[in-house]
Amino acid sequence: MSITFQRKNILTYLISTFSLFVVGIILLSIVFPALIISNFGIHSNNLESFEVGNNSLAILLSNLLVLAFVIAYYKNKLPLQLHKLISSIPKKQLSKKITLIVIFLILLPYTILTVPELFIDEASQAPDYEIFLAAKEIFPFGKTTFTEATEHCVTRNFSKCKNYSIYRKYCTINCHIFLHK
Repeated sequence: MSITFQRKNILTYLISTFSLFVVGIILLSIVFPALIISNFGIHSNNLESFEVGNNSLAILLSNLLVLAFVIAYYKNKLPLQLHKLISSIPKKQLSKKITLIVIFLILLPYTILTVPELFIDEASQAPDYEIFLAAKEIFPFGKTTFTEATEHCVTRNFSKCKNYSIYRKYCTINCHIFLHK
């Protein structure tokens, strides 16, 4: 074997391993949403680490179905017509025109369905939106550390919040800005 082929092979294995690691962490955080936060979070909390998330059943079932399908394909347990259809997919070369049409057909419904979210008036939907606006005006409170800023957020605004999604957005913005200073 040539040296360049061995290097490409090693690089492929490294990229694949890293990708599987990242996908594993993502799947773990979907199945057990509180696991990472409760074990690696900055502040102590009383979350149950292994509480199963809402989407865990759907994710696990879909992954098991795909895995079973792949195993059946490689063991030649699928019907012959389906096996031939799947085998012919990598051999086909799609033209740029067809590729662009497919991408357009995928993105068009997504765009149509999500554009209305840009025009949502949060002030009419969230009764505590004024608190968010006032906090945004006095940001960053003159605090220098993440802990001081978080304590300020919690003591000043948490008791007044009725819509916690605004509060989460607000504290997330603070956390990101203070952590990246």
